[in-house]
Amino acid sequence: MNQQNPRLTLRLFLRQTYGPRKLLAASAIEQIEFAINSLEKWAARIVYLDELSNDLICAWMAFRLGKCERSTVKRERQAIRSLWLFALSPSMRAKCPALELPELPTIQTPKKAPRAMRPDALEAILFEAGRLRSFLPLEESTIRWSHWAIALLATMYETGARITALLNVAPADVSFQSRTIRLSWMHAKKMHEQVLPLSDQSLRAIRKIWSAERDQVWPWPYTKREIWRWLKRLAKRAGVPLENYQAFHSVRKTTATVMTACSDIGRASQQLGHSSIEMTLSRYVDPQLLNELRGPAVHVMPALRMAEAGCDRQLMLW
Repeated sequence: MNQQNPRLTLRLFLRQTYGPRKLLAASAIEQIEFAINSLEKWAARIVYLDELSNDLICAWMAFRLGKCERSTVKRERQAIRSLWLFALSPSMRAKCPALELPELPTIQTPKKAPRAMRPDALEAILFEAGRLRSFLPLEESTIRWSHWAIALLATMYETGARITALLNVAPADVSFQSRTIRLSWMHAKKMHEQVLPLSDQSLRAIRKIWSAERDQVWPWPYTKREIWRWLKRLAKRAGVPLENYQAFHSVRKTTATVMTACSDIGRASQQLGHSSIEMTLSRYVDPQLLNELRGPAVHVMPALRMAEAGCDRQLMLW
């Protein structure tokens, strides 16, 4: 690299070039930074753009496959590869002429059935949340943890909203008159703004913490990662063991499953803001919980007349 083209770190390239050129939302940039953090933690140093090579990335991927889910490694691989390919475009070639076309191996991930949080488990967590007596550590200290938690979880269950979207809801986004909540496009993967209905029960819970003087309906005084730890601690006290894959997103799957059982998959897909019904069905609807809620498909099939013990008659349809 010459002085006119100084070496770029992956993070600097993401922030100064890739993100602005692609017009990425803050949430999308944050997801790519997670992959960069993982790579640099493994390498134990800052990684520069001109250092990218198949040997480097493949060694990192092999290490990560021994530490986490294949789906996580696949997502991280795609994030780094997107930066790599963009750096190879004609308009970017001058910034890093030493890069070569990546030939990274693809990662096959198992197609696991979605697992939602059971409604009775969510009720147990809500009951435990109602027992919280302390206040949020804010300057005003007027919000009880119990009111904050109940309003958040009840709204999440009814809307299927992502935790990031809810934490960024402004007081003006909640309408007590029309009984709706507005989810900004800035915190949606497809950049679609949504206006979703709320029940009187959720609105009563929100009214206990709502204030026009704050920036958010649900102010969060800690780091973003800490909210997942908070939910796991609350669930543990409620006697609800959460697996590694279960957190706020499993409540989103509960919404999709319950809405599919009570209405239809099309309405559930629209509620979650998905681009297709196939996405909702394959990744969000828990088949086990769905069967419990509306009965398995086998119950609508013609029954078989079974032969009794010791009888040689063949099976016959009714």
